[in-house]
This record gives sequence, structure tokens and C-alpha cells, in this order.
Amino acid sequence: MSRTELLSVIKEDLVSKGITTLDYLFNDLNENVLFDSLSPVAQHAYVKFLADELSDKSDKFMKFTSSVELGTYLANKYSNLEHEELHVISVDIHNRVLADDCITVGSIDRSIAVPRDVFRSAIMNNAAGFFIMHNHPSCDLQPSPNDVHFTESISSLAKTMNIRFLDHLIVGGGSYLSLRENMIL
Repeated sequence: MSRTELLSVIKEDLVSKGITTLDYLFNDLNENVLFDSLSPVAQHAYVKFLADELSDKSDKFMKFTSSVELGTYLANKYSNLEHEELHVISVDIHNRVLADDCITVGSIDRSIAVPRDVFRSAIMNNAAGFFIMHNHPSCDLQPSPNDVHFTESISSLAKTMNIRFLDHLIVGGGSYLSLRENMIL
């Protein structure tokens, strides 16, 4: 479930109990009073929402020293998606993660992306460099001709913009493929 859907489940449960103000919600959740009164479905949604928030916060400022480290991490995190997503992982000058932004969400076999969205993410995060990652739900890690063409476009534009394009990783089935390691980039 998306964060919006998780929050919707929680909100519907609270409204059904006559609770409509967020101040009351957060004050009582901190003391576990309200949490205990949520339905099991709403409790699960709330815990999932908090886990997602914590995961996002812990990802920031992680430092990856190689595509192997990042590829393994991303394969563990995104291999089980049932649809394609394209992410931009922005890093600072020391390769510490500044942000992991999902740029596009697609279908089971494609995602439409444009370079403008990739660079918008990197620039908005004041990145010194970036990786791009997308998943293949089919678990076939071979890059398509479109994957290769997109990577070449990003590489060329990154040079022009003087932003380090570090790698394009494809993940699926718990593994990853680095286009840089495979001499495609």
C-alpha cells in the first residue's frame, strides 16, 4: 500500500470513532491510548507507515563506496515490486545518500521516464552525483535497447551539466546489474 492509502485507512478508522483533529491523534498515539483503540487493520497501516518513514530517514546519509554495495542494497529493497519504478539516488561529494526519489511508476514491463525528471531530482537535492535505478519485475536483468539509450542520454547530459552520473542499476529477483560494471555506461 502507498503511504496515502495507509494514511487513508488510519483516517477512516479515526473518523469512525469521532476523532477528527490531528493534535489529538498524535498526542494520544504517543501515549499508546489511541493506538490500542484502532482496529487491527488501522494498527497495521499505522505501523507500516511508521516503518516506511523510518526506512526513508535511515537511508539518508548512508555512504556507498561502490556499485556493488549500492546494487546489493537496492536489490534487497526493490526487487519484490510488481511494477517498474525508476529512482534517482542523489549523493553528496562523499557519496552519502541525500535522497532516493521515485521518478516514475510504470506497469509490469515498462516505465516511461524523461531525462528532465532525473536531473530535476538531482538538482533539487543539490547532488554532487547520482545513480539511477529501475527494477525489472520479470527478474531478467538484461537491459533493453531503451534502457541503454536512456542511460546514454543521461550520461551525455550529466557531462554537459557537470553532475557526476555514477551508474545505472537494474534490480530484480534479489540481484542487480550495473551498466557501468558491464561496460554499457
